[in-house]
Amino acid sequence: MREVLEIIERMHRELRLRIPGSKLMLVCLFGRLVTLLCRAYESSSGNEAGDLGNIDRAVSYIHRNYAKRISRGELARLTGMSESSFYRLFLRLIGCTPMEYLVRTRFLYAGKMLLETSRDLSSIARSCGFSDSNYFGTRVRERYGETPHQYRTRMRRKAAT
Repeated sequence: MREVLEIIERMHRELRLRIPGSKLMLVCLFGRLVTLLCRAYESSSGNEAGDLGNIDRAVSYIHRNYAKRISRGELARLTGMSESSFYRLFLRLIGCTPMEYLVRTRFLYAGKMLLETSRDLSSIARSCGFSDSNYFGTRVRERYGETPHQYRTRMRRKAAT
């Protein structure tokens, strides 16, 4: 339990500081938190422990393979569940759909690359699982209200202060 509280405190600190790489650190800490909770829960009895284990497998798979094309069906097969059961369970336990979680994960890694590298947008888009740079640019504009270049410039200025 102490380790869970430490992770939550670190997540709170990352949210408060908002330094370069904070979003990626939050994703990593969240993954660690989910893993710890799943391990603790798996030692208990009942279906809920198995449910958490299934979702943990799916979340871990997303973080290892976010750059690849991943379908909801693929994630459901990985857990041994039907697509509809997997979808409902993921939504209930994680708070968003599996595909939204995948997109959020891709954005976190893309944001880190935009901030910390000089790679061109096409390269970043491909590395993070977006089909092309135009689609990536459209999604960045929808999500942040600015182009990827504007986002990169703003975040680098913010990191420098």
